[in-house]
Amino acid sequence: MYPVLLHTLTADGLDSIEEGIDCITLFLYHGYKNRPISAEMWKLYPQLLYVCAGSDGYKEGGFGFEYVSQIVGALKNFIAKDPNGMMNVQEGQEKTNL
Repeated sequence: MYPVLLHTLTADGLDSIEEGIDCITLFLYHGYKNRPISAEMWKLYPQLLYVCAGSDGYKEGGFGFEYVSQIVGALKNFIAKDPNGMMNVQEGQEKTNL
């Protein structure tokens, strides 16, 4: 599911971004009740931020700012379901998710 969900969070997948964000939110809420969030799912976290905020130094913001209210729900689930994962440096990153 990861490649499909990641595609929905790109400019090419903008037609299905709402459904992708909803799926991410539901997977996090129902799929990670008693275990930490998988590394693959954590790779979606920075992409969610990129959708609304853009990259560092890009003052205009991301390409999907109108989806911020939906993205906040997904971000809240990341934080609530795996607070320790929020403080870890994930594979391919130089900083923590926080």
